[in-house]
Amino acid sequence: MNSNVYYTPRTIGNLNRILTALSLKTVAPEQLNTVLQTESRSRVIRALNRANTDQGAFEYLRRLFGFESRQVDGSRSEVSANPSLPSHSDLHTCGDSAIDTKGNKQRVKKHVYGAGAALCFEEDITRGGSHTVSIDAADLISSKQYNWKEKIRLQLTSDELIVVSAVLFGMIPRCEYKNHGKDNNKGFFMEDQDDKLFVKVFARGEKLKAVPVTPEDAFFVAQICMRQMQKNAPWLQPAEIMAMLQRVVAARKVPRVLN
Repeated sequence: MNSNVYYTPRTIGNLNRILTALSLKTVAPEQLNTVLQTESRSRVIRALNRANTDQGAFEYLRRLFGFESRQVDGSRSEVSANPSLPSHSDLHTCGDSAIDTKGNKQRVKKHVYGAGAALCFEEDITRGGSHTVSIDAADLISSKQYNWKEKIRLQLTSDELIVVSAVLFGMIPRCEYKNHGKDNNKGFFMEDQDDKLFVKVFARGEKLKAVPVTPEDAFFVAQICMRQMQKNAPWLQPAEIMAMLQRVVAARKVPRVLN
């Protein structure tokens, strides 16, 4: 693989989504312009692509942008380590807990709550044995109560997992898939709206479930998708998967702009 192929954030929102994933401070456009007055744009992009696996790149970004403070036990604290994809031993750090009260490992999942509906993204396996992600969608029935008993559930195909991941990482603007379910009556739509993602899950004869997904929630969902893609291609590192998504998928799904 050509190691000089890098994912380039298209908007300030996409950049801030990466910084959030790295537990670094987000920036306003004027702050970014100040940084780029003294730092090479290409160097910043290289560091963004390498930060998950290269401590030097991460420290460079930390010096530019600083750590994001987090609320811990009522006080403010700073994250002091380079975050990476969770291992099987620390899955409880990824979205919802993957360890039950008896210490048994469960599938990693992430709930995302909206004003009228909620989503649950969960590790899953297709009938063919491929690792993928399932999406559950449920209506709000009362204050903070969602009707999971009558949810819409669908499972991403292997191809859909790749494209959904490209949307999550801001590489392509949107995707939509239909004909899910035994009656081909279910589907979903996901769109990058810069400051957030917007997801709709639908089924014939059912109320549409629409939920905005914040960058923080999208970070955990993206972790789950990346973990599943790594399981399908364990010989690849996360940075290699990201580069392949950009070069092979996004480059062909986003119209080229001729100068």
